[in-house]
Amino acid sequence: MNQKEKLAVFISLVAEKLKELNTPDDLVRLGIAGSKKTLANYRCNGNGPDFIKIRGCGIRYEKSSVIAWLEQAAVVVEQVRPAGQ
Repeated sequence: MNQKEKLAVFISLVAEKLKELNTPDDLVRLGIAGSKKTLANYRCNGNGPDFIKIRGCGIRYEKSSVIAWLEQAAVVVEQVRPAGQ
């Protein structure tokens, strides 16, 4: 399986676990972000998934936005093996 196929499998596995609306804690728990602070930085810098700010409930990420962001933000790196290995 090449790296692009592995990425597709990863995204599909994550998609199965995402709710329709996800909290920052949900994304951290799934390993999409290292911390809530990282997600806050993404929001401030415009680098993360699209989000909704709900008065009294906080930040929520739609499932479709998270998947789209993962597909766009992921970098596929093919390892180059030295000759003879």
